[in-house]
Amino acid sequence: MPMLLPVAVALTIGGLVAALAGPVLRRMPTQAASGTDPIAGADYPDGTDGTGDPDDVPPHYPDLATPGFALACGGLGAAASVTALTLAPAGWLPLWLVWSTLFAVLVAVDARTTWLPLRLTRGVWMVAAVAIVISALSGPDGPGVGVRTAETVRVLLGALAATAFYLLLWRVGHGLGFGDVRISPLIGALGASVSWTGWWVALLAGSVLGALWGTVRSLTGRRGPFPYGPWMWLGPAASILLDAAGPLG
Repeated sequence: MPMLLPVAVALTIGGLVAALAGPVLRRMPTQAASGTDPIAGADYPDGTDGTGDPDDVPPHYPDLATPGFALACGGLGAAASVTALTLAPAGWLPLWLVWSTLFAVLVAVDARTTWLPLRLTRGVWMVAAVAIVISALSGPDGPGVGVRTAETVRVLLGALAATAFYLLLWRVGHGLGFGDVRISPLIGALGASVSWTGWWVALLAGSVLGALWGTVRSLTGRRGPFPYGPWMWLGPAASILLDAAGPLG
């Protein structure tokens, strides 16, 4: 595919992301600041997202629906889309386009607010599930010809394993919000779409980048919660970049 074509497609996708970001955010309700079951979607009895900081209360997401934020989401979507179109496994491109669009908007919200809106997270789950089905049914010989059985099993196992890993970190660690656990299945699925090595790279790269950013913040005297989702989101990008440099087995 000539480079000009994916760039043009990516810019179009970025424009659509920018146009839809505002309407999507205006439909996001503010999550209740109390509850009992984080897995079901409620937040925590202490009024936090699980970090233990009572001042970390949910934002009013419609306030983010500004032209500037929409343009930022569009730029991020365009950059991520050109990366996906040129480097992602061709058979799993539908899943990677979820990463570059809705998932990109989700982590942009996290970067701005340190919160991952539950309704948008669930929307990303549903669209990603459809994308996995489309990819699974598009066999090596084309749509409707065969099923990517082994790859699909790997992607699903990768999603489950990543969820278990982040759930464990959330249970035993400090500072990881449950919203990060909710997006971990997508990180695992994206990494596993490359290979099992790609899965490890996706999780490791995101964790290392997040840890480095946390260290920098501490050294500069900044305290309190910080967005971890964007660093997790970059993990799968590291997988396809390294795979392009030399196939990850």
